Amino acid sequence: MQAEQAVTLQMYEESHFPWFTNLFVLYLLAVLIITLVAVVRIALNLVRLRRLEKSRTNARSDFQEVWTNARARIDFFKTISTVTLLLALADLTLALIDILRGTLTEKVLKASSIAGRTADALVPFASAIFICVALHICAAFFNGMLSRRMFKFEMSERSADRGETSASR
Repeated sequence: MQAEQAVTLQMYEESHFPWFTNLFVLYLLAVLIITLVAVVRIALNLVRLRRLEKSRTNARSDFQEVWTNARARIDFFKTISTVTLLLALADLTLALIDILRGTLTEKVLKASSIAGRTADALVPFASAIFICVALHICAAFFNGMLSRRMFKFEMSERSADRGETSASR
């Protein structure tokens, strides 16, 4: 017969996130919502730019205004990405300080406990890095689209100027 062995599992104690991590997660949600709104607005600006390419009345001044507005929104992506990265690093640092401070009071130091709490602290950080990458990808994508719109507008304007000078000769 086989001897029965008692198996004991040491469960990792779930801990709640500190207040600053909860606040940071709310910030990440706000960034996502703001980013979605900004993406829609930039898309609408690009549609307006396409319409302005085809029209000839006050096209230059209207085009510059819409282009400047879209450019500012694209720069916003880069700025908020940098702020998000810095806040993610601050949150991770504060969480690691709390983890290390908690190990000072433990009688028996368990590596699994420290590893579990550190993994919990890395989740918001990894989410923030993912959001930063997405923001930079959006900025690069819309920057390319905006540059193409400007190039097409300038080319259509030059061809219209050449057509006028040819017709006047």
